[in-house]
Amino acid sequence: MNSLTFRWLVPVGLVLTMPLVHAQPSPESAGSAGAASKAAPADSALHYRSVFDQYRGFVEQPVVSWREANDTVERIGGWRAYAAEAAKSEAPDPADKSTAAKPGSHAGHGVKP
Repeated sequence: MNSLTFRWLVPVGLVLTMPLVHAQPSPESAGSAGAASKAAPADSALHYRSVFDQYRGFVEQPVVSWREANDTVERIGGWRAYAAEAAKSEAPDPADKSTAAKPGSHAGHGVKP
C-alpha cells in the first residue's frame, strides 16, 4: 500500500466510525429499571472516610549531636529495642485461624523447628 492511499484511508476510517461510537446508549438510559433493582438495600449505609483524615504532615525534628543520639539509643536498649518493637507489630494473632498452617500450605516456611 503506498503512502498516498494510507494518508487518506486513516482519516476516512476514523470519520466513518464516529457515528458508531455515538450510537451507543448512555449508561443512565440503559436499563434504568434494572438499575433500581440493583440498588443497595435501604438499611445498609455506606460511609466514606478519606485516607487524609488522620494524615500527619512532616514535622522537622530537632538536630542533636551524634553522641547524644547514640546515648539515647543505648539508654532505651540499643538496636534490640527497635527489633522487638518491629517484631511486635509483625507478629500474627495466635487466635487467627486463617494464618494457621494447613496441610499443603506454605504458612510454616521460615519458622525454626
